[in-house]
Amino acid sequence: MKMEMNYVKGRYKIAVGEYETGVSCIQKSMELAEALGEKKMLLNNLKQMIFYGIQVENMEQVQTYVHQGLQMLDAEEKSSEEKGVFVRLKGWYLLHKGQYQEAEQVLWEAMEIFRTCVSDREYFSMSIAACQGYLGDLSRAQGDFKKAREYYQAAIELGTGKVVTNGLGQFYSSMGQVLYLEKQYEEADEYLEKAVSCLKSHGYYWGLERALAYRAMLLWETGKQEEAKLCYEESWKISHKIKNPTTISILKQVENYINH
Repeated sequence: MKMEMNYVKGRYKIAVGEYETGVSCIQKSMELAEALGEKKMLLNNLKQMIFYGIQVENMEQVQTYVHQGLQMLDAEEKSSEEKGVFVRLKGWYLLHKGQYQEAEQVLWEAMEIFRTCVSDREYFSMSIAACQGYLGDLSRAQGDFKKAREYYQAAIELGTGKVVTNGLGQFYSSMGQVLYLEKQYEEADEYLEKAVSCLKSHGYYWGLERALAYRAMLLWETGKQEEAKLCYEESWKISHKIKNPTTISILKQVENYINH
């Protein structure tokens, strides 16, 4: 019971940027899971440590816990859904280390694992969608915005089901960001608005501050200065908690616009 309670509390605290409490709870849950031989719970806790690493862009942390999870799962005779998740997260790590070719291979490998293992239709769709989202990020990082949009569109279509999830909000945001970079401002704003609405409805801060930061830039560039300032202020409040370096650098750009 203590193990589950610490996990639930830790997961929530990490999602809203209360890292000290969140990480402490996850570590307690992890220790109990190890002591009790609760493999599934241990893997869940490892994922939370990875998500924390992703949020603050701590590559070493992501690598450490991805490696630990894959070591545990490689001992299994056949691949599982969990293996697919850890392989996908390895793809995220490689992408953000600039190892694009290997990242792409690993993300396709994750999708193949999901195709062979996942029986629940909705979980399958979101798992594939998450891989498509990362492939979109990969194309964007290489400057291929058209291909990035195709991947994000595929992720949105797969992620649009009966249950609107946080993942869908991230895909809307990614699509809006690429359209903004292509100066397709009207369409970009539609997607960024959808992202903000979706992420707010789930009470998730992670990703919300990035969508708001891009909206602030877009609104400023399209002459809606007052609205831009409001988005900027809201994004800063969340960013102080989430502490994502990329979003903070975007907000500094917006700050330059506002102050000049």
